Amino acid sequence: MFGKRLSRALAATTVLSLVMTAAAFADVAVSDGDNATPVASNSLALGDVCRDATSTGDSLLAISRNGNYGSPNVFKKGSSVTWSVVAATTTAGLSATFPDGAAASIPGDWDEADNNDMSPELAVEVHYAAPDSAGAFSGTITFRATGVRSDDTTLTRDAAMTVTANRVTCAPPDNVIPQIAWSANPAAANEGDTNTYSFSITDSDSSSWSFVSGSPSCGTGGALVADSDSITGTSGTFQCHFADGPASPSVSAQVSDGTDNSNTLTQSVTVSNVKPTPVIGSLTGNSGVACIAGNTVTLGFSWTDPALANDTYSYSVSWGDLSAATTGSNATSPVSNVQHTYAAGGPYTIGVTVNDEDPGAANSAATSAAFSFLYNASGVLQPVNDTQAQNDPSVFKYGSTIPVKIRITDCNGASVSGLSPQIAVKKLSGSTPPTGVDETIASTSGADSGTTMRYDALGGIYIYNLATKSLADSSATYEIRITGPFATVTTQFGTRAK
Repeated sequence: MFGKRLSRALAATTVLSLVMTAAAFADVAVSDGDNATPVASNSLALGDVCRDATSTGDSLLAISRNGNYGSPNVFKKGSSVTWSVVAATTTAGLSATFPDGAAASIPGDWDEADNNDMSPELAVEVHYAAPDSAGAFSGTITFRATGVRSDDTTLTRDAAMTVTANRVTCAPPDNVIPQIAWSANPAAANEGDTNTYSFSITDSDSSSWSFVSGSPSCGTGGALVADSDSITGTSGTFQCHFADGPASPSVSAQVSDGTDNSNTLTQSVTVSNVKPTPVIGSLTGNSGVACIAGNTVTLGFSWTDPALANDTYSYSVSWGDLSAATTGSNATSPVSNVQHTYAAGGPYTIGVTVNDEDPGAANSAATSAAFSFLYNASGVLQPVNDTQAQNDPSVFKYGSTIPVKIRITDCNGASVSGLSPQIAVKKLSGSTPPTGVDETIASTSGADSGTTMRYDALGGIYIYNLATKSLADSSATYEIRITGPFATVTTQFGTRAK
């Protein structure tokens, strides 16, 4: 429905009528500068406004009924109109927005309305962007209502409003102190780690901030990563490197808007120690035939530790032969030319342990494969055939004594004395080897007891006189097995009844 006037009340009133000849009857677009009672002045007085700031005044727009319905300049009943600002006839610095939208309606009984009846009003906000200078202002903003006539052809009506203001110098408002809050603040790190910290900024009257002097700080035990601190928009970030642990640095950040400093953010960080990790890099001399004087190996190793020169290192080398460990202190990586001499035997595994001065168990590394140093051993010597060398087994009369002999030499071919080779005999089958070779032997001494072979210095050999009568079966196949710091020696022989 229509009304006699614009009805929303504010502070001042203005109405605009389209200027027409007396004979021209038309609906009139009107503006009300204070949303109150329409008057003829069509003006909006903003009063004192701040220099270099935008001020806003509220207004209402409506269509005033005028003329016979169906006339070319009368809007169609029940239709809608769209309001806009005519830029070409609007003074620079003036603009408008429509908080409820720019569309308005023409009443359905518009054809029955009296002259000067009003369509429902539309709220509009008029803005004045004042320059940075003092003085009076007067300008015009033109509104246009676009709709249709009763024949649905386009109809536009304009309303011009005069806007006045007085530009003055305003006191600056109280500064709002910026507030910052963590968005990422890790509380733990291992030595050698770099953590990223970030925060958000809340500040209603500033758009530019900077870190205050001494901020951000990574605390004692932490170091700010060069060029990592920055503020973009309302977000800040920086990185802290923690070179050594254990440590408990306190990370902090504070910014300024140029007037006031923000609150200070803090985060306590627990930096954990990382133990060094040793790696065996080289090992030479760990193969070949055992030497009477021993075999010397040379070891090289290194370690990694994120603490680098911030820690002090010690090491211990276990040689795997029950000898005392080789140790070092105040060491630097890599360590080379560490030597050890092994006696014949094995297998041996070398272990390297490296530690720092901080509490906690050390890490160790070991050789990837065990190694041994063994003497050379001949096969079983005559009068016993060496079946390891593919000879047919010897066959002895049951009750005879068999001289079992081997020769042990070192890396230089010298005979090795002082060993205790062990001999064992095992029955393989209950019959004499069918392809065995009958042997005739003459023992030079009585049978030996126990399982240890004795050294014959004159011949440079080890010997054991084996009494066959001690064997359980008079007609059988047996295996001799000799063990010591050399490759195991085996051979087969047979016995037959007399």
